[in-house]
Amino acid sequence: MGGLTNIEWDNRIAEISLILGPKYRKKGKGKEAAELVLKEGFNRIGLKTVYGECYKCNPSVGFWEHLIEKYKGYKTILPNRKFFEGFHDSIYFSFDCSLFTA
Repeated sequence: MGGLTNIEWDNRIAEISLILGPKYRKKGKGKEAAELVLKEGFNRIGLKTVYGECYKCNPSVGFWEHLIEKYKGYKTILPNRKFFEGFHDSIYFSFDCSLFTA
């Protein structure tokens, strides 16, 4: 399941959300879903920026870092964003419509 949330129409930005069942992980389905959501945001509804956040304690952090690199996204590390058996940093990232080429 994936989509765009927190859409700010005036600023043409939205947050990406993606949840993948365990049996679909590591098979390219997450990449496919993320690309579909980004294409929808940029090509169909005219967004300029899609952003997201992933906690470093989340096993999917490598997935997001791969997409950020592949689509020339931007990222920064935010310290102490999640308390789960101690504090964890997060990556905060964004994709720009002019750099997305899928």
